[in-house]
Amino acid sequence: MAGRRLRKTIQDAMSGDDIVPIVAGLSNTYTHYITTFEEYQKQRYEAASTIYGPYSLMAYQQQYVKLVTAMASGNSLPAGTPPDDLIDYQISFIPGVVFDQAPGGQDFGDCINEPVDSIPGDKVSATFVSGHLRNNLMLEDTFLVVEKEEEGEWVTVALDSDWSTKLTWIRTNAVLGTSEVVVEWDIPTDAVLGNYRIVHQGFYKHIIRGLTPYQGTSRTFMLATVKTEPAKEENQSPNIMEAFKEWVEYVM
Repeated sequence: MAGRRLRKTIQDAMSGDDIVPIVAGLSNTYTHYITTFEEYQKQRYEAASTIYGPYSLMAYQQQYVKLVTAMASGNSLPAGTPPDDLIDYQISFIPGVVFDQAPGGQDFGDCINEPVDSIPGDKVSATFVSGHLRNNLMLEDTFLVVEKEEEGEWVTVALDSDWSTKLTWIRTNAVLGTSEVVVEWDIPTDAVLGNYRIVHQGFYKHIIRGLTPYQGTSRTFMLATVKTEPAKEENQSPNIMEAFKEWVEYVM
């Protein structure tokens, strides 16, 4: 009923039968429910959640009449008093990031699990050494980029806002502050064949220097009609830790 009254108020103010007001419930703000004066007296769920009192709807009607009248006449209205910034008064029970650290011999952005050559319809993934994602939420940017090589340049194909991508953050050691991210890309069935790569970027936190940006890139992988198995490296160097464990077992 509050929506009907608001629409009728706007239509009457515009004085035109061809005007069709539309109320959009969510518009980047949160004022909770708006009920009529009569509904407010009953104090059911919606009325009890009308947090600015029984005259909220009438206040909206009054202000919208001013707005639509100014719009119709081409006039401007003063912005009015901005709302208070209450960020400093908010309480959070989520502890802040203390520090990040890359494992020994690695650096932030290093790709430690490379993507393999794939075909359209497959899922490809890459794992990177990362900082804590809460260091910077990248709201105006992206944590990941899938790129395709075209004429010697890399062109963006997908971001973390695409349905085809997924980013998973893993805290590998809470004491040492080490983390990894796994980037997954569900390759569309109509994807163009060619060379691709996966990029991860973010911020890590040093306990003294603060936040520092980083970026890492995977190997180039091929998207083809036939999947090829990765070549096995010959004369692989022995695993030092495994050799050490065998030696300890031998001497003990």
